[in-house]
Amino acid sequence: MKSVVAYYSKTGNTKFVAEKIANRLQADLCEIKDKKNRKGIWGFLTGSLDARREKLTEIETSRSIEDYELVVVGSPVWFGKMTPATRTFIVNNNFSKKKVAFFLTLGGNKPENPMENMKKTVDISIQNGDLALSKVLEQREETIAKITKWCKELPKPSAT
Repeated sequence: MKSVVAYYSKTGNTKFVAEKIANRLQADLCEIKDKKNRKGIWGFLTGSLDARREKLTEIETSRSIEDYELVVVGSPVWFGKMTPATRTFIVNNNFSKKKVAFFLTLGGNKPENPMENMKKTVDISIQNGDLALSKVLEQREETIAKITKWCKELPKPSAT
C-alpha cells in the first residue's frame, strides 16, 4: 500500500509531526501551501477568522494523492478549527476509495470539535484513526512516542 502524509504547517509543529509519521510509515510527504499571505499579525488574524468561518483558500501541493491507498492529513488548529489550507485540500480531493487518518497539532488541550469538524469535512464512510498532539516541539520525546504508537494502529500495507 502506498501511503502519503499531507500537511499544512506555518510554524513547523505540524511539519515535524508529518515528517515523523512519514518516516515511520515509509510514506511520501505532500506539503500543502496556502497561497494567501499568512505572515505577521495580520496573517494570524485573517487566518484565524478564515479558519473559524470555515473558508477555503487557494493552495498548491507538492504531489497528488491519486495513487495512494492511505492518506494521512495533518493540520494545526486555528481558532478551534483546521486551517483554511487543510480544509481546501480535503474538499478538493476524492477520498472515497482511500484509507484516511487525521492528525492535529495545537497549543492547548486535546480538541474534540476540531477533529470532529475535520472528519465531517471529508466524505468517507471509513476513517482509520486520529491523533491530536499539543506542545509538539516542547515535548519532543513524548510526541515521538505518541506518533510511534499511533502509526502502529494505522492500516498495514497490502501484500503486492
